[in-house]
Amino acid sequence: MGWFQFRRYFSVGVINTLLHWVIFYLLVSLGLSQATSNLLAFLVAVTFSYFVNSKVTFNSQYSFIKYVLFTGLMGIIAFTFGLIADYFSLAGIYTLVAFSATSFVLGFIISKVFIFKDPKSE
Repeated sequence: MGWFQFRRYFSVGVINTLLHWVIFYLLVSLGLSQATSNLLAFLVAVTFSYFVNSKVTFNSQYSFIKYVLFTGLMGIIAFTFGLIADYFSLAGIYTLVAFSATSFVLGFIISKVFIFKDPKSE
């Protein structure tokens, strides 16, 4: 189940990343900071990913509390990456690549171990 599950998570992640990047660049082009743009783009993308992954990848029920916990934790990371990029005046692509790679790995681990944990495996 692990490899198949990871492949599904990866497929959802590709769509999630495209959605995040498009929204990020749209918001930056409208004059928002990278921190704000990265956080808002992340919130849209993570909402998409949460609901698709809960059903397609982990075959789990939606949980508002788990959604808020996951989104809050990962949102803090998204905003922090944007703050660092703003502080060092880095190009947006650095924010997106660094955050996307980090959130992909951390997101899978957090999702599998905590958010969508199979209650039968406890």
